Amino acid sequence: MADKFPKIDVATEHQDLEGDLFARERELVGDEFKTEGDNVLANSDLEDNEIQEFKEQFPEVGNATPMSVENEAGDADDEFEAFTSQPLNRLEESQPLREWAQQRQLEIEERERTYSAKKAETVAAAEKSIDDFYDNYNSKKEQQAQVGRKEEKEFLKRRDGFLMRGTLWDRVNAIIDDMADMALDDRDKSCFKGLLTKLKGKENVPGAAGYTS
Repeated sequence: MADKFPKIDVATEHQDLEGDLFARERELVGDEFKTEGDNVLANSDLEDNEIQEFKEQFPEVGNATPMSVENEAGDADDEFEAFTSQPLNRLEESQPLREWAQQRQLEIEERERTYSAKKAETVAAAEKSIDDFYDNYNSKKEQQAQVGRKEEKEFLKRRDGFLMRGTLWDRVNAIIDDMADMALDDRDKSCFKGLLTKLKGKENVPGAAGYTS
């Protein structure tokens, strides 16, 4: 009998029926009777989906081998030192370069010696020119002073000799005779000179002995 009529899963059909009824009620009622549990479940499903998408876009890198920064920096320093030291060593060990540097140093020293010698000659020539100038100046000044003193002495000698010669009128006539270029066209000047000439050689005329203070 049981074989002809198989067992019916009433519980399963009942559960499916209840689930369909609840789903229809939620659709009809909407969000008015939505519970907090429903929100939690919905949010959890959304978070799971976001986490899954993140994992797909950014896979785990825990197994990746980290780069050795310190080793690379050390290797770079070693390469730089090797690169810079080799050219320097080649320059230092270059015999032609050392000879060129020595020759250049000798040329510089020779130019300095030549410059110093020319400078010393120029300074010496300038000092000699200054000394000669002052020597010539002092010598000429002394010569002029001697000439002036000599002329002064001769002038005083002539003056004293002139004052001691003859009478006052004799000396006046001598002065007039020395003034040969004086024009005598004027009648008064001619008469005055004739008068002085008459007084010449006479010691008894007024003023012949001169004036004394």
